Amino acid sequence: MKTIDTKDWILFSERRNSTNFVSKDGSLMLKASPKDKSFSLQALQDEIEISNTALSLGIKTPEPVEIVRLSDGSYGAVYKYIKNKKSLTRTISEEPGKLDEIMKIYAEATGALHSITDEKHLLPSFENRLEEALS
Repeated sequence: MKTIDTKDWILFSERRNSTNFVSKDGSLMLKASPKDKSFSLQALQDEIEISNTALSLGIKTPEPVEIVRLSDGSYGAVYKYIKNKKSLTRTISEEPGKLDEIMKIYAEATGALHSITDEKHLLPSFENRLEEALS
């Protein structure tokens, strides 16, 4: 497993569930653990598997490249970076006057996503995961 130093990457967002960097050439994104906790290797392997399955079903999602160890000993995941993508939160904060239009687009995209059938049951059941977490 490759070890990388986040000092060689450009920080672009710090969120509750991850700290995200982009490579200096802009082709890759690094999802690193937030400062107060660390991703387990298994959690990242599961996320990579789910991302690859989603891609195979035609769901647009960042393409995983590899799991890496960070210089502080924690783990991170590298993905191909999607250029010109903005999060829903950022879009709303930058254009609050367009909230109705933005939410209509979001609702249509969510409807399209939920209409994709996982006939082979390749993706884990979110309902089952919630039941396990609650039990």
